[in-house]
Amino acid sequence: MKKKILSVIAAVTVALCSLGTAGCTVTSSDYNAMQDYDFSSVDLVQLEGPKDGDTIAIIDTDLGEIRAVLYEEYCPNTVAKFIERANAGEYNDHTIDAIVKDTYFMTGGYYDDKGNYTGRKDDSEAIEHEYNVNLWPFRGALVAYSELPGYFDARYIICDNDDTMTQEQIDELKNSMAETDKYSDVEKANLNNLFDKFMEVGGVFGMAGYVTVFGQTYQGIDVIEKITARQSDEQTYRPLENIYVKSVTISTYNSAEQSAKTPSTGGNIGEVTISTGDTVAEIEIEGFGTIKAKLFPDIAPIGVENFKQLAEQGYYDGKNVHRVISNFMLQGGSANGDGTGGDAAYSGEGSSAKDFGTETDRNARHFYGALCYANALGRNSTQFYIVNNKEPQDIEGMDVSQLEANAKAARTYKNQCEKGSNEYNYYAAMEKQYSTMAEWFKSPTEQEISKYKQGGVYYLDGGYTVFGQVVEGFDVIDSISAVEVTENSSGENSQPVEDILIKTVRVYTAE
Repeated sequence: MKKKILSVIAAVTVALCSLGTAGCTVTSSDYNAMQDYDFSSVDLVQLEGPKDGDTIAIIDTDLGEIRAVLYEEYCPNTVAKFIERANAGEYNDHTIDAIVKDTYFMTGGYYDDKGNYTGRKDDSEAIEHEYNVNLWPFRGALVAYSELPGYFDARYIICDNDDTMTQEQIDELKNSMAETDKYSDVEKANLNNLFDKFMEVGGVFGMAGYVTVFGQTYQGIDVIEKITARQSDEQTYRPLENIYVKSVTISTYNSAEQSAKTPSTGGNIGEVTISTGDTVAEIEIEGFGTIKAKLFPDIAPIGVENFKQLAEQGYYDGKNVHRVISNFMLQGGSANGDGTGGDAAYSGEGSSAKDFGTETDRNARHFYGALCYANALGRNSTQFYIVNNKEPQDIEGMDVSQLEANAKAARTYKNQCEKGSNEYNYYAAMEKQYSTMAEWFKSPTEQEISKYKQGGVYYLDGGYTVFGQVVEGFDVIDSISAVEVTENSSGENSQPVEDILIKTVRVYTAE
């Protein structure tokens, strides 16, 4: 049975980039610790979240902040070395070394005096792996890495999700375990639960048993997704655009401080004002006036650049606001004036795609006046909407169990679909939205709670790109929201009876 498990692992193993080092893979050893694990007792501590007093790492990147709890109890040498390097500043101002798209990223590698990447400085950095049956490469896991079999060095990986582990493989494993007498009923139950959790929360199953897992992200999964969505070289996996880990800070988890934590970057939580150097959009609507919004290039760099280029090309001039729903949003920017058509002007450095994925961030939410991209199957292009609901929203003490259940169901359906199909993309988008909402609403900050009491549509969080916030022209939003509407071709009562036209959109840098 153990050989059966290992064969499935081999089938879903993912190769890490060489980065100039031949033969460099995550599974560089023939040994897999799973063959020696005692599965009679498995405590999946990563799924429990941090507790007061736990040691945490705060990883501040160009694309946002990642917070992870570290497991000193289970891998003391790994955590101690990581803390030592972090406190010495070795991880600060360090580029992301590799990105395997939508699967994981790696950082912490060594560059010589000439700027050449060598991976590790020398073999003295190598430390033996600390395998543990309680720690697994789930989505958000921090993983110690080296291409030296059985060892790790200064490099670490943060997992996103690898979809090559299918429900069919899980079912095959379960059926095989049910027929074997090599495992006790308790061991079988624990293994079944482990496999189910991988399907539920995601991860990189191919790393299981080959690497040391020493931490788990509890805040910033959306940041991980933004990093792994970036383009990288097909041969070396080096990012086409540099992304920096600005700092790694070691701290102690405090639930009271976490709840009251003020966002440290951009976004629309709290008061939004325009300062010198900010990116600003002015949307002039014929007969109604001008809406001015602050844009968030630090949070949605692709979305902001796309909007800017479309505006500069005059794409929005004369387009209509085709959809108006009071206490929800107003939407425009479609090529055909009915919610269809339109290609992105920019979809990322080196990309020629006509659309791009969502860029979500906990600091950019669907408050009243939020400027967002409408999407189809998680892909953005030209259409945008502005939240017009001023009714108070209560997000305090929300039960997220249903959101977590929805995310699990969406993942199950997704894995039954052909990868890349419309059905697969639909369920993938649903999985991402529900899992993100569950993470954000599990412990909302005081600022988030307060801001939603001023209006918004919280139930869109996590599924759409919020790339700006209106700061002037709320009267324009309210006036448009009050227009008479009729049924559109889909039967929705949202089409303005009289045309509402965008005269022009201008994007500029505030002086």
